[in-house]
Amino acid sequence: MTWSVVRFIHIPEENANGPVAQNATQENDPKVAQDLEDPFKSALASTYRLMKFIDGRDERYKYLIDYERPYKTSRGESPTKSQTFNTIKGEDWCQSANFDTEDTAPHGHIVIYVPGHSGQYMQARSLAAHGINLSQRSSNEQRQVVQRTLERLWDGTMNASPEGGDVNDFAYDVFSVYFDGEGGGLHGSRLFAQAEFLANSIERVARQCGEENITIVAHSIGGIVARMASTKVNERRMDENENPMVRNIITLASPHASIPLIFDRSVHNFHRFVETKEERLKLMQQGREINGKDYMYNVVSISGGIRDELIPPETCEISGDRSISLMSTNIMAPKFEIDYTERHLGMDHNAIVWCNGLLKTVREIIFIMVSTSQSDKGNSLENISEFIDVKRTSMGSTNSHECNFDCEVERLQRLLQEEYGIIGAVAIQTSMIYNCRPLIALYVKMVYFIS
Repeated sequence: MTWSVVRFIHIPEENANGPVAQNATQENDPKVAQDLEDPFKSALASTYRLMKFIDGRDERYKYLIDYERPYKTSRGESPTKSQTFNTIKGEDWCQSANFDTEDTAPHGHIVIYVPGHSGQYMQARSLAAHGINLSQRSSNEQRQVVQRTLERLWDGTMNASPEGGDVNDFAYDVFSVYFDGEGGGLHGSRLFAQAEFLANSIERVARQCGEENITIVAHSIGGIVARMASTKVNERRMDENENPMVRNIITLASPHASIPLIFDRSVHNFHRFVETKEERLKLMQQGREINGKDYMYNVVSISGGIRDELIPPETCEISGDRSISLMSTNIMAPKFEIDYTERHLGMDHNAIVWCNGLLKTVREIIFIMVSTSQSDKGNSLENISEFIDVKRTSMGSTNSHECNFDCEVERLQRLLQEEYGIIGAVAIQTSMIYNCRPLIALYVKMVYFIS
């Protein structure tokens, strides 16, 4: 498990009322507009927040914390341990304290984390700790390593654009949007409001940090929200003939192919509408002379595997020439030197956001994406595929040419049967939460026939 000295600071809204999904009902889709004619839609985004992660040992941003203003929740309550964050002091919240150091990069590469259904901003802490290579305790044996990392962050040796092309010199800083823990998967209006707030947050961070290459990392249904927001942002940038802001998205256990648990049809409509918007952006780009600017983004989808109780692995597959689908069991960095021929079935739905071995690889994937876009050397997805194939080979697994994503799903199912037997495997998969609707239907039918 990743370890860090967690600090999150709340970046106040730009206006008193907070951003709302004001453009949501203006989309050219009557059904979408109808879904959003909900009396509470404007209130949804009023509790949304933009957060910034700071490690308590990192001197670059500690000056931003206002220790004299204790935080209260949106309901005026004292925060719980899992929801503690500080208010920010000053307005220049993207500038690090070492900005006047000669040849120092002002900040790391910008990554924005998007939580899923009922997700919390605290889920970003492990991702953020890996971004600055501070994912271990300052114990006696690690003290010198941590101190050296802190020095390199301060003097700018670790930054968003390492000259030597070494991942160890790469750093990214993490922001997180926070949707007040609401269940976005319950209704499409919530997802549209979240997407609009995320789009506004992307533009706000880009403007404040002077950054035009932002990476999104999203969990669960937040991955669909991230695609919607990124399409909105890049479409606006295309209309203004400006460079795209979002070039890469990494999703963790996100249901791109289909959403297994839908309680209202508006969620399905949102999912389909995202795909329509992406196709529209692609056609707009093809039909315009845009001086070589690429407004489409790459998507790397990582499935939690067969142990994910909410999102089955087959729904995490995403199609298209700008996407790649990976299984977490094939790309996790080892914690210890172990035999990788042993069975790996994955992780539960929430574990994927803090899994140390997986996030080490996510850091490397972000580095490949950023360095490729900065140097224009090759295709980032092709470079990621080569990197993953090398990693899989070193782990004793087959490469992507020998076994694609569908093949990996089948392999995990065979491993489950070998481990627990056919009856046990069927019982385990049947009891997964994503099968609750057919199980309820079966129960109702059984009760009907028995009675």
